[in-house]
Amino acid sequence: MTEEELQAAIDSDPDCAELPDEAWETAEFVPAFTPIETLKR
Repeated sequence: MTEEELQAAIDSDPDCAELPDEAWETAEFVPAFTPIETLKR
């Protein structure tokens, strides 16, 4: 999954607020439904 795909998933999820760009650098801001391993690929 690319960052663009992840952003699209967040945008389509009403439970997820828009995240600032720096949030991508911080694990606490990763949505619970997103496996950390997916982001590391």
